[in-house]
Amino acid sequence: EMTLKREKFLNRANKTQLRKSNSSAGTRKLSQINSNAKVMLNRFNRDKAAKTFANTQTARTGRLDIAKLSMYRTHDDVFLRAQIEKSGKNHGLLMLIDWSGSMSSVAYDAVFQAAVVAKFCSIAGIPFEIYTFTDGNYNRGEGVKATALGNNSISTIDPGNNISVRLPKIVNIFSSRMTTAELNRMTHRMVNEFNLFTSTRYGTMGGTPLDDATVLMASVLLQKQVEWQVE
Repeated sequence: EMTLKREKFLNRANKTQLRKSNSSAGTRKLSQINSNAKVMLNRFNRDKAAKTFANTQTARTGRLDIAKLSMYRTHDDVFLRAQIEKSGKNHGLLMLIDWSGSMSSVAYDAVFQAAVVAKFCSIAGIPFEIYTFTDGNYNRGEGVKATALGNNSISTIDPGNNISVRLPKIVNIFSSRMTTAELNRMTHRMVNEFNLFTSTRYGTMGGTPLDDATVLMASVLLQKQVEWQVE
């Protein structure tokens, strides 16, 4: 009896230790995502500052600079100057991830990098939508519904009457419409519970309907260009 109790205790202790280990590993992965996103943000800000500096021009305003009037005998330039900055481009990101069976060996890496990109866009203030696509009609006869892991319908795409396409399954895994808490929760689920995701109807892998997905997503791209006000 003492042996059985001891074995039960050890099993319970091992399960607790395993949970702690998994939790620690999950925390390290999320920390790595945040760290990589910050590196991307620093590089993005440096490049943006460099381009802003290169596109900045100094011009005379035609108004006298009172502080320079005393030098009018030796200097011709006694006018105020102004910095003219050309407006930069607005950024937006729309990403499709191949979710076919041939991606199974690298699917986790693809999701991990997508999570880094989503985190970067979130802290940089760049609107984004990241989808997976594969074979299968998510809602037959109702167009294609891109849906997050919950039950909320995000958008319905009408393929049009003159286009003959298969309806691929398009799942919206990351979005700038998510709150910070929702994005963190989704990142945790996609990165630390990846096997659980692939076992659901949202994460089941199939074929690669690339042409069909591209045709269907074209309308989403136009919609997001207007919504995000990007070039």
